[in-house]
Amino acid sequence: MFNIVRWFDEISIQKKLITIFSIPVVLMLFVSMYVYTNTQSMANHNHWVAHTHKAIARAQELLTLVVDMETGQRGFLITGYDHFLEPYDRSLLLWNEKLDILSEQVSDNPPQVIRLALIKKLHQQWLDTAGQKEIVQRLKVNQGLADMQSVVHLVQLEVGKEIIDAIREELTHFIDVEEKLINVRVLVSDRSAKTTFLGLIIGSILSALVTSFVAIWSSTRLKQRIHTLLTATNHISTGNLTEGKLALDQGGKAVSKDEVAKLAMAFGDMAENLYSNDKKLRDSNQMLKQEKVKAESAVKAKSEFLSTMSHEIRTPLNGVLGIAQIIENETKEATTKAHAGIILSSGQHLLTIINDILDFTRIEENKLELKQEPFSIEQVTSPVCQTLEPMIKEKGVDLMVQNEVPEDVEFMGDSARLRQILFNLVGNAAKFTEQGHIVVRVALKQKNHELLLSVMDSGLGIPAGDQVNIFNSFEQVDTTTTRKFGGTGLGLAIVKKLVRLMGGSVSLESEVGVGSLFTVVVPIVSTVSRGPVEMNSNSNQEVLDVRGQRVLIAEDNTVNAFIAKRFCEDLGYHVDLAENGLIATEMAAEKHYDLILMDNHMPQMNGVEATYYIRQTLKKDVTIFAYTADAFQEAHDELLNAGVDQVLTKPLELTSFIDAFNRFLPKSERT
Repeated sequence: MFNIVRWFDEISIQKKLITIFSIPVVLMLFVSMYVYTNTQSMANHNHWVAHTHKAIARAQELLTLVVDMETGQRGFLITGYDHFLEPYDRSLLLWNEKLDILSEQVSDNPPQVIRLALIKKLHQQWLDTAGQKEIVQRLKVNQGLADMQSVVHLVQLEVGKEIIDAIREELTHFIDVEEKLINVRVLVSDRSAKTTFLGLIIGSILSALVTSFVAIWSSTRLKQRIHTLLTATNHISTGNLTEGKLALDQGGKAVSKDEVAKLAMAFGDMAENLYSNDKKLRDSNQMLKQEKVKAESAVKAKSEFLSTMSHEIRTPLNGVLGIAQIIENETKEATTKAHAGIILSSGQHLLTIINDILDFTRIEENKLELKQEPFSIEQVTSPVCQTLEPMIKEKGVDLMVQNEVPEDVEFMGDSARLRQILFNLVGNAAKFTEQGHIVVRVALKQKNHELLLSVMDSGLGIPAGDQVNIFNSFEQVDTTTTRKFGGTGLGLAIVKKLVRLMGGSVSLESEVGVGSLFTVVVPIVSTVSRGPVEMNSNSNQEVLDVRGQRVLIAEDNTVNAFIAKRFCEDLGYHVDLAENGLIATEMAAEKHYDLILMDNHMPQMNGVEATYYIRQTLKKDVTIFAYTADAFQEAHDELLNAGVDQVLTKPLELTSFIDAFNRFLPKSERT
């Protein structure tokens, strides 16, 4: 220690200052190197986390390819149709490429590479022993060289199933390993961030303490020198240049304290910047997590909002349109009838907009499921033409239907969504056609198992530059189109999304001033039916005699109850009212009713609970119609599962009301 003090006393002031400043500089360099090393380590771990995420995604893609191959092969083995092999062939073509890419990506992990090699070997084994072998055998069946039992025998050996299960298990193990790696790397990254922060704080504190100690200690040793420098400075400041110069020569060259302060400030700024950057990184990660939660909440909130708004709009709209229908049916004044017709038309337009928005949202969220039910082509074309033909004829435009589908052909699919597609196309044509004709053509391409729907009009036509965007959401040719013809711009967007959901395509040919041709082609299953598909034989105008029969209406909204009561009384029913589901069950237990009209959202007991109670507890076989503002299929399914016979959606149309009565009235007449 004595030698150090002696050495310090003998060196120049410049060296003393260099020595004093070197100590904290060296300490801060160590801290900086430590922080830099940890920061690089964090960046490296983040890189490997992203790397592992990609590996998992590619493994999931391989799993999907396996499913596609197995599904495509199974479909071909069952049906013998070549197009079922399309996913098989496509997946087979991509398999080796995707597997090699993944193997290269995880080349740093030999066990994973070995696992992928095993998967590749299992896949080739599946192709050799089951996949191609069973397909070849099925081809022989198609060629008449073998029977179907030989294919069944190969499948029953379960060779392919065991291999596919092994592939799935290996891929699952692969993904599990990668997910564990992610957890480890994220944990290490978090630990590194905490260590960096802690090291920065401790290093900064240690540097400050050492600097203070050195400054105090060195100031004692430099007191005389500093006093000399101060004396010289005072002399110079008072104008005594000679004495000041002498003092400087005796005491040596002084150094400004400002430089020390600037150095300290620089060190402080460095520590503050490092801390600030680390804090920004952690805040950014937290913000990303919060934004993800917000996005998920926003999607859920949007669905709930649309459901609530649809219910809340339909409820008062039911009162408006219901009263308008009553006025239109009862009034004999042409002006009043016309005014009621305007109310009904405007209300239906509003309802169409609501339904379009709901359908579009459900398609966007992949919540729309297609039904598979038998139907005839008349069940698609007739309702559309019957609904739109009066409006089209009123404009002086001819509506023609060219049905090239044989009468004995029956289809399997979602007729309601096909009707919606055709309705939107014909409605769009009617909107932009002022004269001439609209031709609806339907045909069956039996060779390709495809149904063709086309709508040709002699309307305004669409410029070539606008045809690309015409199927986009909320898109029309220009803003003047919206102002002149109305609409939300969702009709054709819904058509495109429904067609894609069905696995089909939609195309457009148009020329300005000549007209437009929209063509929809969708894959479909068709068979020759034993007889025509049954249509509703009861006419809207031919209602069976229900005089003397009793109806119970469970509805908490007085306006909606009034509308339903008037509709039923006009048909000849005696009507009782219940304000909620609980009262309805009590009245159903006490009296016999031929029909119950049940709202869903009611206090004390809702429609689903009341219906279930009537069916299961009271064992009543009475006809029950749900009468609800819920537009989503999930709500309808819940009511049907509870035991209702028919779901009527608000706002209630008198024609739909009568159709439902005619369809289920025979059940009401049972004793």
